[in-house]
Amino acid sequence: MVVSSGDSISGIRISSVVPAHVTGENVVHELSALDLAMRLHYVKVVYFFRKDQVQGLDIYQLKKPMFSLLDLYFPVAGRIRKSESESPTAAGTGPGPAVPPFYIKCNDGGVRIVEAKCAMTLDEWLKSDETSLNCRLVAQQVIGPQIGFSPLVYIQFTTFKCGGLSIGLSWSHILGDAFSASDFMNVWGDILAGNSPGEPTLSFSKPEIPIARPLKPSLLPVKPATTVEDRWEIASGETPTEHRSFRFSGPQLRQLRSKVGERFSAFEAIAAVAWKAAAAARGEGSVRRVTVVREDRGVEGAPVIGNGRQSVRGVGIDFDAAGADWGELARAVAEGGADGRKEGGADGRKEIERWVEGEGYPEVEMYGGDLTLVDLEGVGCYDLRLGGRGPALVDLYVEGVGKEGAVLVLPGPDDEEGGGRVVSVCMPSDQMDSMVRALRSELGV
Repeated sequence: MVVSSGDSISGIRISSVVPAHVTGENVVHELSALDLAMRLHYVKVVYFFRKDQVQGLDIYQLKKPMFSLLDLYFPVAGRIRKSESESPTAAGTGPGPAVPPFYIKCNDGGVRIVEAKCAMTLDEWLKSDETSLNCRLVAQQVIGPQIGFSPLVYIQFTTFKCGGLSIGLSWSHILGDAFSASDFMNVWGDILAGNSPGEPTLSFSKPEIPIARPLKPSLLPVKPATTVEDRWEIASGETPTEHRSFRFSGPQLRQLRSKVGERFSAFEAIAAVAWKAAAAARGEGSVRRVTVVREDRGVEGAPVIGNGRQSVRGVGIDFDAAGADWGELARAVAEGGADGRKEGGADGRKEIERWVEGEGYPEVEMYGGDLTLVDLEGVGCYDLRLGGRGPALVDLYVEGVGKEGAVLVLPGPDDEEGGGRVVSVCMPSDQMDSMVRALRSELGV
């Protein structure tokens, strides 16, 4: 009998892990305006490991390092609380800086652990074209409706029929970006391997974001969001979003860069193709604005937790993306525009924070307000090692993407071809098929 990935997950068990030591009384983790702008989004990461890498590891051994891990990452085990004071701006009583409406109470509430079993082998799962069903391997809960009781992190361990293992991380973006989430799992892997976590010296301070020239209001890369009751979740209406991913081999990438332009990075080349594909799928004259999210390598001493590691830029063009050359769009991604017709290009984080504070911390879409192109080439997801080797594959996507969609470019696994990427597409369901067809046609995958 052939088992489909859609009905193969069973044996769900749920438990919690808390820090090994009491964090202390009245310890709080303050949230920046940028953190709060991300609160409707969730980073989802699924790591796949072969049987020989996890042989002999039971659930107790997998959970044990987390007690020490949460001593270091104590805000991760906390819960959201509402601020008691009201801001003058939010209350409408006059000008003044808005008081952040939420913070994290470091009360050692813990992270949720999900155990599951899969009736398929790991190879059967990875060979399936149903990559959208990787969501079955990671928890889908969101914060709310009782925000004070909602865990910020879920970790799901799914054992495959062959003995392989997937580890699914659901990480609330309010805690930090994909780099923070990856760091968290890599430290867990180090502790599991027998390395001492040392003293809890990790810094949670926010890096100083440089002030750039102001963006035009039309290019501010956030959009007001409609949520679902008291849940921190973007309302999808009648058109929910879905996620698919596919591998892009090293030879395919080298061929693409030779066509787009060798001076452009892998991300810039793939982002250009994705931009054109989205415009082609939606019709002439569409998708003239995008949001470009990239690692800010200029930030020194970046926090282990926080959203300061990624720059956010609004980029606009005044020509038709569907009919443009790849090189024009790659240049726009790299520089903020093309052929002197550029708009934007500046890091918009400070502008976002000012706007969010000035508007009284509204609920917004960061991913998907405009088509969002995300460079995660530098994320260390393959640095998580079990049995001395990295994952066979890592899938990463963002849950809670707005209707304009997002395309994430991730590192590929270490294999004989080398230098590949994984392209993760998050789009409204009614646009996904045409978008993926256009991407596959353009990329040749």
